[in-house]
Amino acid sequence: MAARVSAICASVFRTSSTCAAVYMLAAGTFEEEILQDYPLLGASRHSSYDQKLTLFPSRTTHRVYMTGNQQEAPLAITPYEAAGGLEGITKLVDEFYVNMDALPEAKVIRDMHPPDLAESSRKLTYFLCGWLGGPKLFQQHYGPISIPGAHKRFSIGYEERDAWLLCMQRALAVQPFSTELKDYLLAMLSIPAERVRQVNSGEI
Repeated sequence: MAARVSAICASVFRTSSTCAAVYMLAAGTFEEEILQDYPLLGASRHSSYDQKLTLFPSRTTHRVYMTGNQQEAPLAITPYEAAGGLEGITKLVDEFYVNMDALPEAKVIRDMHPPDLAESSRKLTYFLCGWLGGPKLFQQHYGPISIPGAHKRFSIGYEERDAWLLCMQRALAVQPFSTELKDYLLAMLSIPAERVRQVNSGEI
């Protein structure tokens, strides 16, 4: 599983369009003006997740990646909706923190969290809702956020980044999403994860 996470991350950063997104993130903060320009980063409403940012360059058609039990259709839909809205994202985040508690590889990041994960779970759920194109619940409840700034007090390197992504990969694996949607979400989440590592290591 860890090897697959690393392979997906490597694939993302070999994609020129994604590298452009990383460059933009490096030039500023993980904020609204940047988010609006990229699928999932901005989760703008359009007919395909890969319409602007091509992670699957061999595709000749664009389609919405629905959950596993839904039929694919050329509809304008946000990733938030495709993931099942607040309920679906809550289930994803709950499973993410189950993995963080259980996986030996995740101890290094579990130790960065308080004993009670309820508030951390709520914050991640709210953040992902807005990040995926849904209601901006994090801003409504907690105000503006800079992802690198929020994590700067921690020591985060490759091990910590990959542990976080492993927890998310395991969480995505048990959701009723298509394989394409799961891979896409993990690939896109690797972008802010890498941005945090770069900032904390002093590379940018």
